[in-house]
Amino acid sequence: MKKFSILFFGAVLSFLVQTIILYYLNNFYFTNNTQINFKEVNLESAVSANLEVKLEPDAENINLSPSGKYCSYYSQEKLNIVSLVNGKKNSLNLDKNLKSYYFKWHNTEDKLIISEKTIKNNKKGIKIYTYNPKNNIKQEALNYNNKSEIYKLPSSNSIVDGIELNPMNTIMYLKTSISKGTHYLERLDISTGMNKLNINTTKVGKFFVLKQKDELIYENLANDKLYITDKSKNKEIKIPSYKNLKLLYVDKNDTAFIGEFQNNMITKIFKKALDETSEKNTWDSLPLEKPISEDNLHILNSGKVYVIDNLKGSAENIQDKTKVTFKGNFIAMNDSRILSSYNEKLIVTSLNQ
Repeated sequence: MKKFSILFFGAVLSFLVQTIILYYLNNFYFTNNTQINFKEVNLESAVSANLEVKLEPDAENINLSPSGKYCSYYSQEKLNIVSLVNGKKNSLNLDKNLKSYYFKWHNTEDKLIISEKTIKNNKKGIKIYTYNPKNNIKQEALNYNNKSEIYKLPSSNSIVDGIELNPMNTIMYLKTSISKGTHYLERLDISTGMNKLNINTTKVGKFFVLKQKDELIYENLANDKLYITDKSKNKEIKIPSYKNLKLLYVDKNDTAFIGEFQNNMITKIFKKALDETSEKNTWDSLPLEKPISEDNLHILNSGKVYVIDNLKGSAENIQDKTKVTFKGNFIAMNDSRILSSYNEKLIVTSLNQ
């Protein structure tokens, strides 16, 4: 009987201890109410606001990448790509004359689109490449069969002197010229080839892609009018009571900016969204304190409009009147920074001063 009592109380005690331990583990140690906080860390290097990069005296065609972390320019028959993070420079050796190439930064990615005029097996045309400055790799654009192609130009004498991309698909539009002042617009699908657009003119000025519609807005220099392509048709753009209109820019939201010119100066700026929902011919106007030259007007992909004053070293947003100062001569700008040159050096200035 005594042994039974000892065993009984031992079992009860063991049960109580296990119950207490399980209660603790369930309610405190393994609780689901524990709060875990995650902090997002951006490991990508930022552009140095104080970076200065030596610039060759013959540098030309200087352009910023979409993020502003790189810039490209021609020098001594080479295309140079400079990191504006650490100043590192890479060069692409060009086998042919510069006229055989056309370079265009992608709209949204830090990569270059390269058109190269070439001939292979008696086939003349262009090949399309992409260049990634992050790993310094140049690659051929491949079709759906994973093969590169040579795309035929309108003439063996044709050159590419304009490229606009539609980042919503794989289509790009090329402006080609046979002789000075004679231009054509081509639609290039990497997989299906190139087709000439029916635009009823051989004198094309600026042109941009309306991304949502996959159509073009362009200048017809033969009659100084503006048009939009619409399923193989060409519709003229008119702003009532205004003439001498020129195409300025189309931003990432398909908002078109058009300027009225007098004596080669912009006197008024109009804008309108040309997306799928736009039907009414109503244009908003942006205020200008005085006429400005087109070279001193810069419209960003976000739709912000800046006037550049090189004498004062300033860029002023005409919409909210904010002003940013920079050093040296203005070269280019995007939505995050300004690129200028001073004493043969590239200087980066943040727009968020």
